[in-house]
Amino acid sequence: MTASLPHGLQGVRLRVAILDPDPAVRNSLRWLLRGTDDLECIGDFPNVASTLAALRTTLPHVLITELTPDAYGLAGWLPQAM
Repeated sequence: MTASLPHGLQGVRLRVAILDPDPAVRNSLRWLLRGTDDLECIGDFPNVASTLAALRTTLPHVLITELTPDAYGLAGWLPQAM
């Protein structure tokens, strides 16, 4: 499977990081990404602290995460509608 990338990113393999507390979700997403030519999973992380530490060195193009405000301490940051 090949992802459809914007014109400026044609030929670039996008680095993807995954943040999710559920190991089954992280494993499933890694499995899905393995089937793509344009996406490379550079790491999966169970919490914000481990993600932030890794992001400083891995520099992903994309971070996949669920937005569960209470799970990541973002409740005060996100709009009430979420």
